[in-house]
Order: sequence, then structure tokens, then C-alpha cells
Amino acid sequence: EKIYNLCKDETLRELRAVKNRRFITVPFSASTLGVRIGSLAYNLAEAVVALANEEPLSSVDFSEVSITMDGNAGSQAVGSSGARAYTRLPVFNGTDLETFCPGGPNSNIRITDDVATADFPTLSNTKTITNTDEKFPGWGIALISICAVGAFLAFSFILYMVKKEKSGEPVFAAQSSTSMD
Repeated sequence: EKIYNLCKDETLRELRAVKNRRFITVPFSASTLGVRIGSLAYNLAEAVVALANEEPLSSVDFSEVSITMDGNAGSQAVGSSGARAYTRLPVFNGTDLETFCPGGPNSNIRITDDVATADFPTLSNTKTITNTDEKFPGWGIALISICAVGAFLAFSFILYMVKKEKSGEPVFAAQSSTSMD
């Protein structure tokens, strides 16, 4: 409905984002503070850069999903956060937005499996990390477990002492001194 209203209004049709079909939708659940917010920020940044530079989206983070409205199909590139960019505009109330909106099918975003590594700049101060299969030693895990159990027992004993002190029966009481004169 919102895309239809953007394309219908003569003033809004002149916006570069509408002319070039640069529509991104975000589900409300991804826009609230939670675990998906980081993924949303990443997906939005990637989609905005792809839309601005007219580059395809990576299939690593986006997958193409077909949507059906009124028996006609459209398609969207859906990110892991739920952010969506249209790869083909849908039909709304019998109006094919693909033909109704300015621009053409070539304006839509694409998804590709190709990631051109030659386009990425190489840094001279990069550090190569090799996997040496170093794992945390077994004795370290045992030592941490023993320390955790010891800390739990010490804390439990402190709670027991406090409870006994409050009830008037101290765990440690001074011994009565008897002299041997």
C-alpha cells in the first residue's frame, strides 16, 4: 500500500528513491531493541550501499523470497534480520506495481552468488591467522570446574554462618578458658 501511494503521488514519483525503486522494508520486531538489532543494522547498511551503487546483494546475507498478492507474484531479497528489498514489485489491489511505478525491471535489485574479491582493497598491515587447532587444555577445564565448586561451597558456608549467628548459635564460639593454678 505504501509503495502504491509513493508511486501514485505525482510529487513523490519524482523522488530519486521512487524513480529507481529503492524500497527497503523493516519488520517492527527487528526495529526494537533486542538480539536482531545488530543484524538489522548490518543488513540495512549492506542494502543501502547496494541500492545506492546499483550493485547486487550477496546471497550470503540475503535470500530471494517470492510473495503473492492477489494471485500475482513479486519477489523480495530478505536479510537475516527480516529487512527486505524488492527484487520485483508486487501487485496491489489489482495494480501491477512493476508497471505502475516509475523505472523499469532493470531498476530492481539483484542477488548474486558472486563476490568479487578483486574489488576489495588489500591492506598492507593485515595479519594472517592460521588455524592451529589449539584447544583449551583439559586440565584447565578441570581446574576451572574445581574452583567454581570451591567458590560455591565457600559462599554456601558463609551463608550458613550468617544464619547461625543471627539465630544466636554461632558456629565459632570462644572457648572458656580454665586456668590450671
